Amino acid sequence: MVEETESLGAGWAAVSQAVEQEVAGWRRAHPRATLTEIEQEVETATRRLTRWLVEELAGEETALEERPSCPRCRTPMERRGRKARLVLVAHQHQPVRLERPCFVCPACGAGLSPPG
Repeated sequence: MVEETESLGAGWAAVSQAVEQEVAGWRRAHPRATLTEIEQEVETATRRLTRWLVEELAGEETALEERPSCPRCRTPMERRGRKARLVLVAHQHQPVRLERPCFVCPACGAGLSPPG
């Protein structure tokens, strides 16, 4: 868990620094921007940060030491790769890309993604 937190911290620092540089560059290019224009730019920047954080947290491998049980027959499921999809979330104008593990039941063939 500590490694995941450190990884998130390093990624967050890189993404937030890039967004900060973009906003600073925008401000230098728009020295006479109105308060509304500044607010819009900051809102756009924070949406980028939010999208990155949601994608990272939602895509983290949760501590699935136990395999999920099949919702149909309750047999322990087997992991079969990962599935990516675009999802609309609150306060985002663009979809967030989520990548989660996929599971298949060896007994009845039912699939599950994301787990839970």
